[in-house]
Amino acid sequence: MAVTACKDKGVELSQEGLKAYAAAVDPDWEERQGSGRQNRRHKSHDDREKENAPEKTAAITSAELREVALESEALDPLLAILNRLPGKNGQRWIVLPFSFSKNGSDFRVSLRILLEGDSPAAARTGRLVLDIAESGATQRRWYFAAEAANGTLARLNVFLQPSLSQKARTKLAREIAVSMEIPVECITINNNAESFPGESPPMDDLLHSVNKAV
Repeated sequence: MAVTACKDKGVELSQEGLKAYAAAVDPDWEERQGSGRQNRRHKSHDDREKENAPEKTAAITSAELREVALESEALDPLLAILNRLPGKNGQRWIVLPFSFSKNGSDFRVSLRILLEGDSPAAARTGRLVLDIAESGATQRRWYFAAEAANGTLARLNVFLQPSLSQKARTKLAREIAVSMEIPVECITINNNAESFPGESPPMDDLLHSVNKAV
């Protein structure tokens, strides 16, 4: 996806730049490369200061997550530039990676937002992807892809790893529906044991062409 995004934005990155962007797009990329290291570059300053402090059990708020995500871009000039470049169709994907710890588990997150519109001032969110890799006592991967229509959430696709039973997926869909105050019919819970999907059908097609060329 990192290669595809750069191609679509008309950008050619060095090998190191591409690796950094890949780590921002895919929270599990470094782990799969066998580095065994958490991407600490996107940790917030407060996270680093509190690493050795007793763990708090208070819920993490959306405002705190927003602050950490925006700080990650502010600390990464390359990411900030890429986030401001539109694709060939005028749409713009922005990537906001961050990480945090909770209840003995480490979470690496990639928040990706598709902005649509004729100008930055008129930009609106067309799709939002929340990609979460959890490590620690539980090794899990969560992928939430939300699509908007007329300014409201129209569909939420969720991909999980490891797999859940049909009963557990149905229960999770109901819990998400109540939490987000949307009809349960708008939510699809999928098991995905091997790979997670691309951002959209056009990106999937482009990925196939890139792989073929390579």
